[in-house]
Amino acid sequence: MKPRFSIWPRKIGDSAWLWLPVLAALALMIPRLLSAQYGLLDDGATALNADKMGAGVIGYNDIGSGRIRPVYWLYFSGLYRLVGNHPQTFFIIHALMLAASVGMLAALVRRVGGSRLQAFLAGLLAVSAGPVIENFYTLSKSEPLQAFLTLAGLLLMLSLAGRKSRWGRGLTFAGATLIFSIAMLSKETYVVMPFIALAGLFLAWVIKPWRPSKDGLRLGGAILAALVIAALVFVIYALPSLGSPTSGTYATHYDFNLSRLFKTLIEWRAWLTRDFLYLLPVGALWLILLILRKSGPAPLIALDGLVFAAAWIVVFLPWEIISEYYLLLTALGVATFAGLVLGGLGKHWPGLRLGWKVVSGLLTAVAVYLWLAALPNQVNNARLQLTVDRINQQMSAYLAETVPQNGRVLVNLTPGSEYTPELAMHLKYFYNRPDIQVDIFNYQTPQNGAESFEYWLVTPAVVNKPVYAVRFGFLETRQRRANALLADFVAEPGAVFSGGYDQYLVRPLQPACWVLPKVGPCQESGAWISRQPLEYNWTIYHWTGNASKQSQPATYAAAGQWQLRQTDGSLRAVRFGGQGDLPVIGDVDGDDRDDLGVYNPSTGSWQFDTNLDGQAEIELTLQDGQTGGQALLGDWDGDGRSSPALYQDKSASWYFYDENGRLLQSLQAGNSGDIPLVGDWNGDGRDTIGVYRPETGEVDLENELSGLSGVDFYAPKQQQPVVGHWAGLPAETLAFFGDGVWQPYYWNRDGEPLLAPASFEFGANGETPLAGRW
Repeated sequence: MKPRFSIWPRKIGDSAWLWLPVLAALALMIPRLLSAQYGLLDDGATALNADKMGAGVIGYNDIGSGRIRPVYWLYFSGLYRLVGNHPQTFFIIHALMLAASVGMLAALVRRVGGSRLQAFLAGLLAVSAGPVIENFYTLSKSEPLQAFLTLAGLLLMLSLAGRKSRWGRGLTFAGATLIFSIAMLSKETYVVMPFIALAGLFLAWVIKPWRPSKDGLRLGGAILAALVIAALVFVIYALPSLGSPTSGTYATHYDFNLSRLFKTLIEWRAWLTRDFLYLLPVGALWLILLILRKSGPAPLIALDGLVFAAAWIVVFLPWEIISEYYLLLTALGVATFAGLVLGGLGKHWPGLRLGWKVVSGLLTAVAVYLWLAALPNQVNNARLQLTVDRINQQMSAYLAETVPQNGRVLVNLTPGSEYTPELAMHLKYFYNRPDIQVDIFNYQTPQNGAESFEYWLVTPAVVNKPVYAVRFGFLETRQRRANALLADFVAEPGAVFSGGYDQYLVRPLQPACWVLPKVGPCQESGAWISRQPLEYNWTIYHWTGNASKQSQPATYAAAGQWQLRQTDGSLRAVRFGGQGDLPVIGDVDGDDRDDLGVYNPSTGSWQFDTNLDGQAEIELTLQDGQTGGQALLGDWDGDGRSSPALYQDKSASWYFYDENGRLLQSLQAGNSGDIPLVGDWNGDGRDTIGVYRPETGEVDLENELSGLSGVDFYAPKQQQPVVGHWAGLPAETLAFFGDGVWQPYYWNRDGEPLLAPASFEFGANGETPLAGRW
């Protein structure tokens, strides 16, 4: 069958098949239109570049990055300059673009010889493809623009055969070349298109039984020529920017190492399996039609669709990021291939023998099942994107309304997360709050005597997010471990914005496990269809601090040399103690300021300097006469005054005394070699015990004067732990000292911060590190 190259379908009834997928595309966008928000991935950059465009700069974000995509910025940022802070207008345009793209794909199938059924199926498979949701439910993606322009250019090229005059053909070719050039300048990956056209011509020439007519070959050559010219336009435009990109810029993340390409291909397999598993039985059906020598679907055109899909995967193999939305043009190729094959099977079904009907029917049923099994993923993607954008907007609006002029917002996310700079741009452009400073959170506390210190700490969380879903600004498990640490650093949240829903997850291959329970993924337990609640939230804390409430580092050297750092950063030297004395710090007189103390293990005497003048205002001897051991100070009864304790390492025994030296309690806890700790770990006003094991880094803290219950978290090995109010809060935590460097920990539990708190230098090896509030 020769392709029909008429511009318009011959009958109105014929076009009805094209409108059904178009209507489905518009229906798909209704939830997004009803809940339209700018997102925290790239949309703020669109507003920023729109602002810079007013100064004549196009693609501000791409300067020095090695990227060349001026059309991308002209379209999105130019559109933002026109519509401003009205995301619904953007999504109306997105809905029309999706509908037009689906309609053009169906029309394209018809104009290359496909039936109405084949065109309908291609359009339906395209609109239901996995990459569609993220591409059209979010803004600032190049792929929708590329898809739209590609289909428009191809349709225009297909109309060449209908042009009778040389001028008509020349203008049509020039128009298609212009469209391809615009697409080429929308994202660099479009350079793959000339190679796709070349591959199509090569296959048409090599596979003689499938060779199209001379008109078809001329058309393929014209498409290749137009794409080559577009590529030359791209190169000419890019020449001033070509060269070696600066290390660490966007373009340097491309890696053509074979091991990297193979690794990336394996990772892409998961997305392809999730979205296009139905392609396997469809491919088998295609082979059956070839074996039976059935004409239509035109095998070469179907193969072209497959090559198109594969090429748009290959172009992303060198890239380090793997995201579903990159597969939009792959989805168009897959939809074309599958639509031609399944629609062609319907045409030839009556003429098949019984055996082939059985095989083809089973393969078709499997393909339909696998396609249906993927649809819940698309529903989950849509609901997740809508939930994330809605909650992000609520959080941003709260900050814009609540944070005072020139206030500070700290985001508990990994360095490099797009959410952090995007939040700053959202506040500036969408809420008119350029005064708010947005930074990464790493447990900032008052410095250099700041009387008051405040910021708004925002941290996200998600529960039961599917591994393969729309792009996200953080990882669920890592974020959960980081959020757990905040319980020791912040009080009750000022606001929580949360949303969620029940998601339905389908394991498409699970029915096969009923027959083959020990094969591959069947060895993993899991239901065929399961329901999981998903929750996404932002928690906002108003954190305030005061340097006077923070512990400051101190060191003790031999023969009573003390160095105390003051809240303003200055040093205070005190001489108190003698040879062989062990230093301790605590509030022994109950004035809410810490005092210096020394314990002589040989004589068992205790002395305390409560005025920091080098003189002993209080002296004490334990009434039971106990000597030796390691000296400790703590408030055991919550009366606001610290009193002595001793830890005997050999027996791992603890002895607690009151202010008069009377024994209050003794217990046995820990192992020989443990470093004993005492502190108010939960902020209840009472000090309790803990241990640090330098060989393993294990830290075990208890909230009662009782035995140890197990490891709470792991810390650096072979360090000296120092107890203090490092955040200026009621609860005490640890800092770890080694080689003159202090690393504060602001938590007393297991977890991992996304960015380690800032360390500081004070003292030197050989000195005993301590901390107090003077």
